[in-house]
Amino acid sequence: MKRFLIFLLSVLSLFLFSCSEDDDDFEELDISEIYGYTYSGTIYASSGNVLTPEITIFNGNRLDWNMSSTGMKNNQFYYTSEKTALNKYKMLWFSTSDTSDERNASMTVYLGINSKKSVAILVDSAGTGAGDSMAGTRVNMARKGDEKNTTPTSSGESETVEIPEISVAGESAEWFENSSSYSGKMAVVVGGSDYGDGSEKSVTVTKTDGNTVTVKNPASGTTIGMDSVEFDIEGVDVTKDGDVYYLSKSDFSVTAGGTTYSCSSFTGRLEGGVLTFVLVYTPGAMPMPITEVFTSN
Repeated sequence: MKRFLIFLLSVLSLFLFSCSEDDDDFEELDISEIYGYTYSGTIYASSGNVLTPEITIFNGNRLDWNMSSTGMKNNQFYYTSEKTALNKYKMLWFSTSDTSDERNASMTVYLGINSKKSVAILVDSAGTGAGDSMAGTRVNMARKGDEKNTTPTSSGESETVEIPEISVAGESAEWFENSSSYSGKMAVVVGGSDYGDGSEKSVTVTKTDGNTVTVKNPASGTTIGMDSVEFDIEGVDVTKDGDVYYLSKSDFSVTAGGTTYSCSSFTGRLEGGVLTFVLVYTPGAMPMPITEVFTSN
């Protein structure tokens, strides 16, 4: 099952991607020449949080990634790489050691090597690829020191959080009551790990016109001290198959608390009185999504 990864907030300060259009300005360097070094960058979020992402590429198939070394865990990945131009690589990151099927990649990452002391990355979390245009958010990262570590940490495959697959089915239908409230737990999945704060959340589903509902998504809450706010997801389609209700909406955005949340998908299922939903969204200009998984009591 494809895993969705990495928790981020909106960014005020973005960086230029490594390697200018004139590749002749750069010394040719192979990815192997940066094995073992840790590179760090800085991201300033609109909430006032400062994130310090770090990456260590240990060898030809393992790396560690941390979105903020001051508060988040290392996420362990296996990877494949393909050189696309001078000092430019397309990398597929996987949550498990099976890298044979690129469709199972958790992330598509573009790596640029300015020098042995400076690299830059672009992440295409949707896995659709940006090709050599490398459009999107770029983050410059500088080498932290001269010490090398080419021994990978434990892969941590057992720690990953499975994202439930909700296959929407049935015919368009009205929600069964004007307003429904559900309490339960919400996972906030980052690199396969759950950064939710463990507190109980309340979700409200309100019937609207045209066999649609509005879902109030609660503030997610995290264990890493980052802000989150509740927001409404309007115009969610309702279908019914037997006694099971399904909710779905894709490719929409919501603005709340001064941040725009670009949502790629929302899918939900109400079965036997239990509401489950999966929401994938990107806050602000960041390229990597939060994946929320809510399950009611």
